[in-house]
Amino acid sequence: QQDLFSSQHEIFNTEKDFWSMIGASLLTGKYPLETLIRQTLINDLNTIWPNKIITTNLSISIQDIGGGKTRFQENDLFVDLKTTSLSDSILLTSPKTFKQAFVRIALAIHAGESVLLVGPTSCKTLIVETWTKLLNRFHELIKIYLTPESESSDLIGDIQPYTFL
Repeated sequence: QQDLFSSQHEIFNTEKDFWSMIGASLLTGKYPLETLIRQTLINDLNTIWPNKIITTNLSISIQDIGGGKTRFQENDLFVDLKTTSLSDSILLTSPKTFKQAFVRIALAIHAGESVLLVGPTSCKTLIVETWTKLLNRFHELIKIYLTPESESSDLIGDIQPYTFL
């Protein structure tokens, strides 16, 4: 079984060595951009890979590349996906944080990773709706709205431990 770094490298590997970018993406993506812990992590990765420059500047882009495909890119990592027209989407006029979340979801889905959106009420539903519309799969979307009082077992079930006592 491959480790997470190797599987990510295979997925995003073209003609370029992406180890440092994959390391930065996997490790720093959990921390807000302007935090000390994120900067410390990037400094550590730059020590490990001195010939690679891992930048703290985040470059996000979503662009139509023709042929019915859209490129979702964060710095040097990108994925090209078959989509509906970007001009019919809210993506081009969305704020940077929305685009950042969207690009990271595209990269995660391309890598076969599960995505769990949690947190206070914000744009989670809009991100998912926009994603399904862009992939022309909105008709397959089933929405389930939970409250703060909802338990995860209400959604996915739970297993009760069995004891002999």
